[in-house]
Amino acid sequence: TLFRSRGGTGYFVGRLPFVWLVSAVGNSGVGQTTYFYNSPGSGPQPGFHAGIGDILDDIAFTPTESVPASPTIIDKRLKMPASWKSSLALDIKLPGDVNFTAEGIYSKDYHPAVVSNVGYKPWDGESTITPVPGDERRYYGKMYSDETWPNKFQNVYMLHNAGNDAYYYSFSAQLHKRFRFGLDLAVAYTRSGGKSYSDGIGDQVNSAYYNNRYSVNGNNDTETGYGTYVSPNRVLASAAYRIKYAKNFASSLSLIYEGMNMGYAGGYSAARYSYTFTGNIVGDYGSNNLLYIPASREALDKWNFADYTDSKTGEVTYSAKEQRDDFWAYINEDSYLKGRKGKYAERGGAIMPWHHQLDLKFNQDFFLNVGGKRNTLQFGVDIKNFLNLLNSDWGIYKTVNNTSLLSYKGGAYQFQKNGGKKLTDTYSNLNSFNSTYSIQFSVRYIFN
Repeated sequence: TLFRSRGGTGYFVGRLPFVWLVSAVGNSGVGQTTYFYNSPGSGPQPGFHAGIGDILDDIAFTPTESVPASPTIIDKRLKMPASWKSSLALDIKLPGDVNFTAEGIYSKDYHPAVVSNVGYKPWDGESTITPVPGDERRYYGKMYSDETWPNKFQNVYMLHNAGNDAYYYSFSAQLHKRFRFGLDLAVAYTRSGGKSYSDGIGDQVNSAYYNNRYSVNGNNDTETGYGTYVSPNRVLASAAYRIKYAKNFASSLSLIYEGMNMGYAGGYSAARYSYTFTGNIVGDYGSNNLLYIPASREALDKWNFADYTDSKTGEVTYSAKEQRDDFWAYINEDSYLKGRKGKYAERGGAIMPWHHQLDLKFNQDFFLNVGGKRNTLQFGVDIKNFLNLLNSDWGIYKTVNNTSLLSYKGGAYQFQKNGGKKLTDTYSNLNSFNSTYSIQFSVRYIFN
């Protein structure tokens, strides 16, 4: 038995999306006017001058007066994000020439960059919204800009660092055996998790503030949540066989299985997802807020629901009682919600079901003697999601039917539907190209 350990630790400084920094220039809060010269008919062409004033005189330019909206500011204490990453691995040669590897990774984030909307006044310590008993949240709604401002209700985005509570970890174990007659077998399992202040979604500061920042008490509170891109469980197994024969030929067949928590929510692939309201209820122009789950059926009876009615006849089409019954049934059907009764849903708290995929690869090699050296002409077939080729019900991704379960308007809830139908199940099959098999044929010429 052979034993080897390896590992390391390091502090790494990265960078934030530079487009966020550029926003502080383009949206500086200073009056800006742009002049385009595209052709002789588009206006006078300015000559070259060292002074800007002379250029403006050439084009007889009169700047327009306008007050810029939604400026971006940068915290003077802003630092580039960094992480402290450590790993430790063990490689062991087991009896039977089996290789075993175990590896652990832990990463701690420092100064992660986030965006806040400082156009809203900080929470005053008193204002709250309480949709139901047990669900008391901070309420904002007060902006620095008022009716006297040229731009009423002015959003002001600030780029700054959040706290140091974000992290990532993973543990992997693998067994690998290579046989002399051409068979190669491997199987691995990875358990991972992590929390972050945001998933880094947003190519502009306003979308970075709004997108996927689901929270209980508002986006400016910079709450952490589970990373939706981190799959808690992943199994990877492979079997490959290659044989040479008749001096000039070789055939190889490989099967690769991947099973992991992965699916689709809102049209995007994710390992985790969040249960939210259909909108924001704390008045900070932020993301949809996370749901509070009733502690019991008796507690739910005290929630105020509004009937669905026909817009033309006024007839009740989905009563408040039916909505309560269906919402409670959905909670007990959902593997995540039934464990959060009397608590808030977490950002990224719900885990996608397992998705199983088997890929197949076949290569046929022809050895050629060219100039005294052996070259290879290779024909290949790759079948992605091979199980779906065998059976159209296999290898299908699941999609969450609706992650925004409740609306809250005028002090009343409404349980949401799924495409006009009552919401009874968490998932349905994802009917798209992502769930189907695909076949690729290839030809390669390999010089040796």
